[in-house]
Amino acid sequence: MKDVRNIGLPADIGYSAYVPFAQGPGRGMELAVRTRGNPQALLSTMTAALRRIEPALLMERAQTMQARIDESVAPHRLNLVLLGLFAALALLLSAVGLYGVVAFAVRQRTQEFGIRMALGARPGNVLLLVLQQGLRLAVVGLIIGIPAAIAGSRLLTSLLFGVSATDPAVLASVALLVTAVALAACWIPAWRATQVAPTEALRAE
Repeated sequence: MKDVRNIGLPADIGYSAYVPFAQGPGRGMELAVRTRGNPQALLSTMTAALRRIEPALLMERAQTMQARIDESVAPHRLNLVLLGLFAALALLLSAVGLYGVVAFAVRQRTQEFGIRMALGARPGNVLLLVLQQGLRLAVVGLIIGIPAAIAGSRLLTSLLFGVSATDPAVLASVALLVTAVALAACWIPAWRATQVAPTEALRAE
């Protein structure tokens, strides 16, 4: 038998035992019904049927299982949404910063690129050279960031359930995302470096 989270998804699973209701009657009970159709549409029909069976029955809360799950995880979902927004903002700022650094480096190396193209280098070679410079910065960031993320994963443990804060698949996906953003940030400066005419580059100060 699988574990049952009868209090909420974030709650720890404790020890439970199923006993007949006659052996341990309480003041209330819960009824769960599985349906193949739309549970929201069936909810009113079930409520009306129970009212006909027992008109004096007090039903405190009739809701779908999905609504109950959403209610249970709502506070944690809000925190994760806020963290996600801040993470997206941090990623955007890092992309803008990387773009500025690479663009400045391209301007400083204008003569070098002009000499390379004058000696026969293809635009693709210059493009690859600039992208490699940006990727090196991204790799350094990943080398520092991934261990820091693993070290700070304990802060996220209380907000997660069903997944580990140090899941290798998640870390690999984040690394690929950061690499893709770094390539996108370096692409425009790299493309501009290939558009400079060798004669103009050689005359640049």
